[in-house]
Amino acid sequence: MVNQKFLERAYSPSTKDLTGQKFGMLTVIEQHGFKKPNKRGQRYALWYCKCDCGNYCEKSTDVLRRKRNNHSCGCLAKEHLKKITAGNMTHGMTNTRLYNCYKGMIARCYREKDIHYPAYGGRGIVVCEEWKNDKKAFFDWALSHGYQADLTIERINVDGNYEPTNCTWIPMSEQYDNKRQNIMIDWMGELHNATYWARKTGIPAGTIRWRYKHGWDIERIFSTLPKPYQEDKA
Repeated sequence: MVNQKFLERAYSPSTKDLTGQKFGMLTVIEQHGFKKPNKRGQRYALWYCKCDCGNYCEKSTDVLRRKRNNHSCGCLAKEHLKKITAGNMTHGMTNTRLYNCYKGMIARCYREKDIHYPAYGGRGIVVCEEWKNDKKAFFDWALSHGYQADLTIERINVDGNYEPTNCTWIPMSEQYDNKRQNIMIDWMGELHNATYWARKTGIPAGTIRWRYKHGWDIERIFSTLPKPYQEDKA
């Protein structure tokens, strides 16, 4: 059955007010507009926050709601990097998961023998000069932009490069859903694959893919109920 409640809710998005709430070291002061929609069509509110250290910063709803207690303006990450780079250590990240993320990113873009190279470096995807030439710059960005041990780096624009403005950290399960070979459908201001829309609307994913591949317009794809025991005809 088509999820009618979801269809109705899709037309009336709302933003929960986070003013006054505390996230780690950050206290939300007021909303500062919205981020640009990501490739899945999600648009998060931006919040002006005050850090316990006295600095101010801007964080989005998705970043603030991540389950961790070390939210800050970036001062915690800088202090952490300061400690691990003490002495003669170049970056202090050797043998860590984050360092492996960095090595994997470099390998995908520049090592032709890497199994993932054809989908990255082979397509012209590169790592920005800042990160490529300075591991510490990458670690600094990662620690101040929500990195956690259960997250993986994701490019917002799948055809764009690895760079601060085009990368974020997401659960591995989401990355599987976002692979290039999946059909991504933009509807109601949200961009998701057929499996996601099937869960939300009740229309089988196979039916959604068939309709999309056969040139149905987006509204018709989701407004036409599937016929039992037979495929839809264009």
